[in-house]
Amino acid sequence: MSPYQAARRTVFRIVDAESRKTALERGGNISIGVLILANVAAVILESVPWIHDRFGVEFEQFEAFSVVVFSVTSVSDFAADGMNAPSW
Repeated sequence: MSPYQAARRTVFRIVDAESRKTALERGGNISIGVLILANVAAVILESVPWIHDRFGVEFEQFEAFSVVVFSVTSVSDFAADGMNAPSW
């Protein structure tokens, strides 16, 4: 197995830990993963002065969008866990 195939297999296992997940859940996991990678790229690009000067507003808008998406995801996961918690 090539290093590319091994990396691809590892990423797939992380993103799709349960094979019985629905297409919507898999799509959501992939979307969150892509958003995380996009945030890493944005932080790296924003550290370059001329890129920051030219696209500073867009970086701020992307950051705000990301915070909203991550917040909604966290709150929905927390609510789902609370609904599935056993009653004592």
